[in-house]
Amino acid sequence: MQRVDAATIKRVRAQLVGDPDLSGRSLARRLSQQADSWFESLAADLPDGWSLMATGGYARGVLTPGSDIDVILLHPAKTTDARVREVAETLWYPLWDAGLKVSPAAHTNKSLLSLASDDLDTATSILSVRCLAGSPAPVAELNAGALEQWRKRPFVWLQRLLESGQQRWDKFGDVASLLEPDLKDGRGGLRDHDMIRWALRVDRPDVAAALEHPVEDLAGPAELLLAARCELHRATGRMVNTLLLQDQDRVAEAMG
Repeated sequence: MQRVDAATIKRVRAQLVGDPDLSGRSLARRLSQQADSWFESLAADLPDGWSLMATGGYARGVLTPGSDIDVILLHPAKTTDARVREVAETLWYPLWDAGLKVSPAAHTNKSLLSLASDDLDTATSILSVRCLAGSPAPVAELNAGALEQWRKRPFVWLQRLLESGQQRWDKFGDVASLLEPDLKDGRGGLRDHDMIRWALRVDRPDVAAALEHPVEDLAGPAELLLAARCELHRATGRMVNTLLLQDQDRVAEAMG
């Protein structure tokens, strides 16, 4: 397989983002699939026992035009730092050179689970992962370990989720009532939809029963917010989440 280069990535990405027939989840899915194809090319020669995996929203197959592309390179224990850097640079630099926001990391399964054992952002990011290239076995093992750690201390994690949410709400306010809402981090935004799904992953009936309505009822509002965020990124050409008054007409027109 021929390795993709930065110029090609930049050109085809711009074509996809500029396609007027794509919007909302259909655009987010296509952007994710496009990134998949690039990593499949760039990681075609990964050494045995290595894996490249998607985390966060990218693991769910969703990328807005301004989203970070969150990926982790899993490598065997006792691999030298120089070797990890050598392999990693062949994966990240073509996308960085094309101007994409790749947020990468490199870990062994043990080091990643150790970090996730006490770090909320890491713990939630690996509750859903997806193998992009290399061996699928380490990715499956990592995902199983992440879920086990999450479910061993449900009340610790639920408390941290609540505290994290309250900090965001105090900072960004309420999506439904603000003239210029933060579509991602405001109260009632996309991050809260994630937070509810993470809470449900503790797999406790009492947590599920605490919801006023089935979590499926949130899918429609979340789709609307996702579509608005996609069009906001398109309209501004930047990774912004606050829907400023100056951008609202363009976003509204794009959404019909």
